Amino acid sequence: MRATRTRGADGKRKGGGVPRIGVILAAGLDRRTDDGAEGRSTLLLRLGGMSLIERSVRTLLAAGLERVVVVVGHHGDQLASEVKGSFGSRVEIVRSSRWEDGDGASLMAAEDEVAAEGLFVVAQANVVFSSGALERIVRTRMPATLVAPAPGSEEARVEGSPVDCGVYVVGPDIFRCLRHGAEGDHTLAGAIARYTADRTVKALPLDLGAGWQDVKTPGDLGPAREMLRRSLTKEIDGPVAAYLHRPISTRVTMALAPLRLSPNLITLAALLAGVWGGWSLSAGRTVVGGLLIQLCSVLDGMDGETARLLVRTSRAGAILDGVTDRMVDAALITGIILWVWVDPSRTFRAVSIATASVVWGGVALLTREAYRTFEVAPRDLPVVLLIGGRDSRLLVASVFTILGLPQVGLAGGAGLYFVSVGVRILLKRRALPPAAPAKPDQIGEAADGDLHVIGEEPVDQDPGHHLRASAT
Repeated sequence: MRATRTRGADGKRKGGGVPRIGVILAAGLDRRTDDGAEGRSTLLLRLGGMSLIERSVRTLLAAGLERVVVVVGHHGDQLASEVKGSFGSRVEIVRSSRWEDGDGASLMAAEDEVAAEGLFVVAQANVVFSSGALERIVRTRMPATLVAPAPGSEEARVEGSPVDCGVYVVGPDIFRCLRHGAEGDHTLAGAIARYTADRTVKALPLDLGAGWQDVKTPGDLGPAREMLRRSLTKEIDGPVAAYLHRPISTRVTMALAPLRLSPNLITLAALLAGVWGGWSLSAGRTVVGGLLIQLCSVLDGMDGETARLLVRTSRAGAILDGVTDRMVDAALITGIILWVWVDPSRTFRAVSIATASVVWGGVALLTREAYRTFEVAPRDLPVVLLIGGRDSRLLVASVFTILGLPQVGLAGGAGLYFVSVGVRILLKRRALPPAAPAKPDQIGEAADGDLHVIGEEPVDQDPGHHLRASAT
């Protein structure tokens, strides 16, 4: 929940909360940029299925801002038409008449839109960030600037020399700094330097694994595209996903990005491939079934990749993905069991696979919160994923089914699963905090069943209490 701000007598919002509004500077003219854009703004060049200006707006809104002000100047009509229809009232277009003087002069055009805010975000439109990279700075409650190693600079990474990423959290005083700058200095950089001279501005490092790329010319699109592709992976990927599936799925996702496919549509395609794989296995078509299992794994990665690439992640999409994963698991297990069975009829196989998928999908949906009990700390995830990540289980099942050994595939996948569950339980028990010592008046015989002080909450006797609490 966002912190509440109060308004003073001047009508301005007072500090104490996180920013609600962002300003995107998209007004400047860069000759190097426009030369390769064939008379159009470089901010209209496509990257990962959308224009640079649309990606900039979506990234800020997805980070948690309620509204974005886009300052346009050069190619203003083109940029305004690109974003206004897509976001409605959440985006306001402001035109700068002094855009040729510099980005600081362009920011001045947005003063009326943000002057009542305690803090607001300022971002350069031509800087591309991976999904989720701005959430940390958008949640800050004090003036801040986002810093990171220079993209593509090994020297910066080794020496740890951070550079400015072009995203700031500032207050209305920034406009005073713009007005009282040196003669002829209308740059945002100069204003930020004056702004930091008499107040504390926190340097927030870009989260580990997040990516960014400054796109100054059309030639910078290549490195930006590669940065986005690499950012589509996840820290919780197991070795099979990281080294087998992701190199394939991320490239396919980038190639299909211009189609702007719905992530939920890809999730349903993964479900179809998995159920089809279970059906093929039930009929003894081992090679087809095994390959469909791997196709399902690739598609299962692509739905999340597409959501992150198009900045369209959602809680509903995550729930759908989790439920369909369990449905596929049920279809594959049922298919292998029917394969081992002595020639069941087509009708029986179809009903069995459909029933198992629907029932297990429903169970997964109902027990979703309870399943969080088995979540472990990030430092322990590599161990769990190496032993029994879903990709590892599906790979074992597909390899042995292709080899005509369904029993081994089923037993191997199940064995990995139960071993991973056991490891999760051990890791969770190890992470439990030590029990607090009892108060003197709480000590008594166990048979009393009354080990709490009257008027206070009773001591929780449920041994799973701390386990659930640590997972929230």
